Amino acid sequence: QEQHQEQQQVVYSTAVGDVDSGSGPPPPPPPSYNSNHAVLPHSAQQQQQQQQQQQQNQQQQQQPAQTGQIPVARVFGACGKCGKEVSSPTDACQAMGSIYHSACFVCSCCGRELTGQTFYAVPSPTEGAPPTIYCAQDFLYTGFQQAAEKCSACGHMITDHILQALGRPFHPACFRCSVCQACLDGRPFTVDSVGSVFCVPDYHRVYAPRCGLCRLPITPETEDAQEVLRVVSMGKDFHPSCYRCQDCGLQLTNDSHRRCYPMLARGRSDQISLLCYGCRINRENR
Repeated sequence: QEQHQEQQQVVYSTAVGDVDSGSGPPPPPPPSYNSNHAVLPHSAQQQQQQQQQQQQNQQQQQQPAQTGQIPVARVFGACGKCGKEVSSPTDACQAMGSIYHSACFVCSCCGRELTGQTFYAVPSPTEGAPPTIYCAQDFLYTGFQQAAEKCSACGHMITDHILQALGRPFHPACFRCSVCQACLDGRPFTVDSVGSVFCVPDYHRVYAPRCGLCRLPITPETEDAQEVLRVVSMGKDFHPSCYRCQDCGLQLTNDSHRRCYPMLARGRSDQISLLCYGCRINRENR
C-alpha cells in the first residue's frame, strides 16, 4: 500500500536582464595647437573667452558622431515558440530552460502574457509535443482538470492526497472494504481473484474455510496474525477448540488415547459426532 501526494510543479518565469548594447561614442580628441601660430592671451579674460570658444567648437564637431551612431543589436537566441530571434531584453522572458518573446509566452486559455507571472506547464499526451501553458487562474478550471488523477472508485478528480493501491489512484476516503465499507487508508487489506478489496477480517469471513462442527469461518485470532490454526480431519476443517469429544469434552489429538472416533448421528448421514474412544463405546452400547 503506497500513499503519496502528486502536485503540479509551479514554475516562475524570469525576465531577461538588461545588457550593454554597445559602447558610446569615443571621447573628443584633445585640441591640437601649432606652436608657431599660437596666440598667447594678454589677460585672464581673453584666456577665458578663448577656452569657451574652443569648447563650443569641440561640441559642434562631436554632435554629428553622437546622433549618427546606431547601437549594434544583440541576439539572445531563438524563441522557444515561434523560432524567431529574440533581440530585445525588455520584450522577452526565460522559462523552462528556453527564451521566449513576451508575446509568445502566454496562457493557452486566456492569452495573458506570463512574463514574471506564475504559470503551470501541463505535459502533452503526444510524445515530443510541447507542454500546454496555463496561468494560475485558468489552470484551476481547465488545465488542472486535464492533468488531475481521477479516483478509481468514484471517478471524480483527486485534488488533494492520492492513495495509490493495486496500481490505481484513489481518494483516501474512497478506498474501502467491499463488505463492511470501512476506510482502509493506513490499514492492512487484501483482494480476491476478481479484484474486490477487503479488510482482513472480512476477507477471512468470506473466504475462510468453515468449521465442520460449528459451521463458522476459521479466521485468525488477531487482524495482524500471519497464521491460522485449524484441524483437518475426515476431509473437513475444524477450529482447534471445536475438535473435542462431544460427550466428555476431551481435546482430541493424534495421540493414541486422544484420537477421534467419529460416529454418524442416527438418521442423519450428514451429521457427525466427534467422540473419544470411551464415549464411542458407550454410545454403541446404549
